[in-house]
Amino acid sequence: MSSFGCSIKDHFDYVVGTSTGYDVERARQAQDDVIVGQAYFLPVSIGSMLVQDGGIKHNMPAKLATWDIKYLWPDRPDPDFLLSLGTGTMLETLSSPRIQSEQTVSGRNAAVTAVVDYMISSMFYFELDSLPRFDGRRYSCEGFVYCRLDLPRDGLYYLYYQLATTSSHFYIQGNPVRCVKSIPQDYLPFRRRINFTVNKRDEVIGMSIRGITSKPRELSGYPTTLDKLISHQRLEGPFGTIDHSELGLERPLPAIPYKRVRFAHGNELGSRKRARIL
Repeated sequence: MSSFGCSIKDHFDYVVGTSTGYDVERARQAQDDVIVGQAYFLPVSIGSMLVQDGGIKHNMPAKLATWDIKYLWPDRPDPDFLLSLGTGTMLETLSSPRIQSEQTVSGRNAAVTAVVDYMISSMFYFELDSLPRFDGRRYSCEGFVYCRLDLPRDGLYYLYYQLATTSSHFYIQGNPVRCVKSIPQDYLPFRRRINFTVNKRDEVIGMSIRGITSKPRELSGYPTTLDKLISHQRLEGPFGTIDHSELGLERPLPAIPYKRVRFAHGNELGSRKRARIL
């Protein structure tokens, strides 16, 4: 592996032997996509140890992941939540008994509850239905809260059941809106119509959920502003908008052309053209 010309050879299978099924990522390729050439494939010294878990320069990869996100999605640099599950295990723990056979865990600690809350709240996101209407003082906004998960019928039933039995509410600028009034019979993909107003396009908008979570948790992408919502959905544009509207106004359909009546012999009713005799 020394002929590969990259330090990836230093980071796996010391004992077992040469790994197979891997593609070598050249530093030049990495820099072309995301500037990670100097971030990956380097060990880090911690005290007297040289840590080489996966070849990540940072022993805690969460910071490196958030650094990458800012380059991959510059308009959305902050994720809804970030969960790091660790980078490995010690050899002596491999022979330890399974925790399930030794003890049961009663309840959740605060950290686990918070993670579950964030995972649930980030399932929901809001989209404007059209450009907001401005009456000279305030912007009137209409749209829907959707669930990003592509759930089967059983999953949709469970989602509606949980929202209904926990009396879950969306909170828009602090105003509660019940998520569901009852469990629907057709189990269509979840959506809830939302209406609210803001004074300015750069005013911070808060939108959260409570009930199915232990405390109010922000929906995916929140807090945000009206300007950012319009920009992310591309509702404004000189060459048309994503909702096919013209600057937020309904574009009337063209009138159906009048179909001229023809007689059996082919002459048109009211036609100004004279029949040609050949």
